[in-house]
Amino acid sequence: NRDELRQYIETKCYDETRGVFIQAEGFPEMDSALLLIPMYGFLDYTDERVMRTITEIRKKLEVNGLLRRYPLNTDGLD
Repeated sequence: NRDELRQYIETKCYDETRGVFIQAEGFPEMDSALLLIPMYGFLDYTDERVMRTITEIRKKLEVNGLLRRYPLNTDGLD
């Protein structure tokens, strides 16, 4: 099961075009929960995909030195 889940995440939850992990299959938004990938040991923080994901999260979600969980107005809430 673990190997199947890993393959699913690495293929369906990864945006090949941008070279980053995404929120979920079919949801290309960035989510700061992706920062847990190396913390949980899924991939090392030096993995190029993880490093690109971290860079993109900072670019898209950082506001005045803090991170939003996900982009504004993507959950239907004000």
